[in-house]
Amino acid sequence: MSSDELRVYYQGDLLSPRAGSAPTEITRIVASGRVHIVSDQYVADADRVEYDAATDVLVLTGEAATVTSGRNFITGSKITLHRRDGKAFAESGPTTRVKAFLHQDDKGKAGEKGASPAAKP
Repeated sequence: MSSDELRVYYQGDLLSPRAGSAPTEITRIVASGRVHIVSDQYVADADRVEYDAATDVLVLTGEAATVTSGRNFITGSKITLHRRDGKAFAESGPTTRVKAFLHQDDKGKAGEKGASPAAKP
Protein backbone atom coordinates (compact mmCIF):
# COMPACT_ATOMS: atom_id res chain seq x y z
CA MET A 1 0.00 0.00 0.00
CA SER A 2 1.25 3.47 -0.81
CA SER A 3 -0.36 6.82 -0.02
CA ASP A 4 0.40 10.43 0.83
CA GLU A 5 -0.54 9.82 4.48
CA LEU A 6 -0.79 6.57 6.43
CA ARG A 7 -1.98 6.04 10.00
CA VAL A 8 -1.70 2.64 11.65
CA TYR A 9 -3.60 1.93 14.88
CA TYR A 10 -2.30 -0.74 17.26
CA GLN A 11 -3.62 -2.64 20.24
CA GLY A 12 -0.99 -3.14 22.91
CA ASP A 13 2.12 -1.20 23.83
CA LEU A 14 4.10 -0.73 20.62
CA LEU A 15 6.95 1.41 21.95
CA SER A 16 7.75 -0.36 25.21
CA PRO A 17 6.26 -3.87 25.31
CA ARG A 18 6.50 -5.67 28.62
CA ALA A 19 7.66 -9.25 28.97
CA GLY A 20 4.66 -11.59 29.07
CA SER A 21 2.25 -8.95 27.75
CA ALA A 22 -0.07 -9.59 24.82
CA PRO A 23 1.55 -9.10 21.41
CA THR A 24 1.02 -5.83 19.60
CA GLU A 25 -1.57 -6.12 16.81
CA ILE A 26 -2.73 -3.78 14.07
CA THR A 27 -6.41 -2.99 14.57
CA ARG A 28 -7.02 -0.35 11.90
CA ILE A 29 -5.26 1.39 9.02
CA VAL A 30 -6.30 4.71 7.48
CA ALA A 31 -4.59 5.87 4.29
CA SER A 32 -5.35 9.11 2.47
CA GLY A 33 -4.14 10.93 -0.62
CA ARG A 34 -3.47 8.93 -3.80
CA VAL A 35 -3.91 5.55 -2.13
CA HIS A 36 -2.67 2.60 -4.22
CA ILE A 37 -3.00 -1.02 -3.09
CA VAL A 38 -1.59 -4.08 -4.84
CA SER A 39 -2.51 -7.61 -3.72
CA ASP A 40 -2.51 -11.06 -5.30
CA GLN A 41 -6.22 -10.71 -6.17
CA TYR A 42 -6.65 -7.05 -7.11
CA VAL A 43 -5.26 -3.55 -7.55
CA ALA A 44 -7.14 -0.67 -5.91
CA ASP A 45 -6.91 3.11 -6.15
CA ALA A 46 -8.79 5.67 -4.05
CA ASP A 47 -8.54 9.04 -2.32
CA ARG A 48 -8.97 7.38 1.10
CA VAL A 49 -8.95 3.80 2.41
CA GLU A 50 -9.91 2.50 5.82
CA TYR A 51 -9.08 -1.06 6.84
CA ASP A 52 -10.60 -2.82 9.86
CA ALA A 53 -8.47 -5.81 10.85
CA ALA A 54 -11.19 -7.41 13.01
CA THR A 55 -13.63 -7.70 10.09
CA ASP A 56 -10.99 -7.81 7.30
CA VAL A 57 -12.94 -5.11 5.43
CA LEU A 58 -11.50 -2.33 3.25
CA VAL A 59 -13.57 0.78 2.52
CA LEU A 60 -12.32 2.84 -0.42
CA THR A 61 -13.71 6.34 -0.95
CA GLY A 62 -13.22 9.09 -3.49
CA GLU A 63 -14.88 10.16 -6.71
CA ALA A 64 -12.81 7.68 -8.72
CA ALA A 65 -12.31 4.76 -6.33
CA THR A 66 -11.43 1.74 -8.48
CA VAL A 67 -10.79 -1.96 -7.93
CA THR A 68 -9.30 -3.99 -10.79
CA SER A 69 -8.93 -7.76 -10.89
CA GLY A 70 -7.52 -9.11 -14.14
CA ARG A 71 -9.67 -7.60 -16.90
CA ASN A 72 -12.55 -6.87 -14.50
CA PHE A 73 -13.01 -3.54 -12.74
CA ILE A 74 -15.50 -1.57 -10.70
CA THR A 75 -15.54 2.14 -9.89
CA GLY A 76 -17.65 4.21 -7.53
CA SER A 77 -17.41 6.88 -4.88
CA LYS A 78 -17.44 4.20 -2.15
CA ILE A 79 -16.35 0.58 -2.56
CA THR A 80 -16.50 -1.86 0.33
CA LEU A 81 -14.32 -4.97 -0.04
CA HIS A 82 -15.05 -7.92 2.24
CA ARG A 83 -11.74 -9.73 1.94
CA ARG A 84 -12.83 -12.89 3.78
CA ASP A 85 -15.53 -13.84 1.30
CA GLY A 86 -14.36 -11.86 -1.74
CA LYS A 87 -17.49 -9.69 -1.99
CA ALA A 88 -17.40 -6.08 -3.15
CA PHE A 89 -20.12 -3.46 -2.90
CA ALA A 90 -19.96 -0.16 -4.81
CA GLU A 91 -21.96 3.02 -4.24
CA SER A 92 -22.40 6.08 -6.41
CA GLY A 93 -21.80 9.63 -5.29
CA PRO A 94 -23.60 12.89 -5.98
CA THR A 95 -21.71 13.41 -9.25
CA THR A 96 -20.60 9.91 -10.22
CA ARG A 97 -22.30 6.63 -11.01
CA VAL A 98 -21.06 3.12 -10.33
CA LYS A 99 -19.34 1.59 -13.35
CA ALA A 100 -18.37 -2.04 -13.75
CA PHE A 101 -16.87 -4.21 -16.44
CA LEU A 102 -17.06 -7.92 -15.76
CA HIS A 103 -15.30 -10.03 -18.34
CA GLN A 104 -16.53 -13.55 -18.86
CA ASP A 105 -14.03 -16.09 -20.17
CA ASP A 106 -14.79 -17.42 -23.64
CA LYS A 107 -16.73 -20.66 -23.57
CA GLY A 108 -16.60 -23.24 -26.29
CA LYS A 109 -13.10 -22.40 -27.51
CA ALA A 110 -11.89 -24.58 -30.36
CA GLY A 111 -9.84 -27.47 -29.07
CA GLU A 112 -11.77 -27.87 -25.82
CA LYS A 113 -13.58 -31.12 -25.17
CA GLY A 114 -17.13 -30.91 -26.48
CA ALA A 115 -16.57 -27.60 -28.23
CA SER A 116 -17.15 -27.05 -31.90
CA PRO A 117 -15.52 -24.31 -33.98
CA ALA A 118 -17.69 -21.35 -34.90
CA ALA A 119 -19.10 -21.39 -38.40
CA LYS A 120 -17.37 -19.04 -40.79
CA PRO A 121 -19.57 -16.57 -42.69
